[in-house]
Amino acid sequence: MIDSGKLLLGYGGGAAEVGHMTIDMDGPRCNCGNYGDVEALASGTAIARRAVEAVKAGGQSAIVELAGGLDRVTAEHVVAAARQGDELALRVMRRAGYCLGVGVANLMMLYDPQVVVLGGGVMNARDLMFEEMHRAIDERAMEAFREHTRVAVAELGDDVGIYGAIALALSLLE
Repeated sequence: MIDSGKLLLGYGGGAAEVGHMTIDMDGPRCNCGNYGDVEALASGTAIARRAVEAVKAGGQSAIVELAGGLDRVTAEHVVAAARQGDELALRVMRRAGYCLGVGVANLMMLYDPQVVVLGGGVMNARDLMFEEMHRAIDERAMEAFREHTRVAVAELGDDVGIYGAIALALSLLE
């Protein structure tokens, strides 16, 4: 997170880990050990996991065929199936978008930012997620925040994390 042109680091250097902010107390476990955080519900890994769970529960989908097996499903397969009109894949992507929107709404309420910039590989599927993300923001963020906070996609594409790490390293040298 950037505040007044500087990285917001917090006391221990890990401030604003918004991807690990809980949005569903009973949600799935994240790799970080938390339950129900944005990462566990809206990341590429979460999208693949949710699709596999839906297929195992009896859902019909082209995802498994695209992946070459249930154990090989990735978010990319889910996105491809969704873009082909696969209803299960579309539901998974919409749900991930809504969960992302809940996280963004919380971020708006906590920090009152001018802009929220989203990055990473999942943003390659924003066309499948943003309608539901904006619906969640509209339902959950106060109007005052919605009116002046812009949500944008990082122009750095999939490499946004690398640039963030570089910015962090450089800030520690100051």
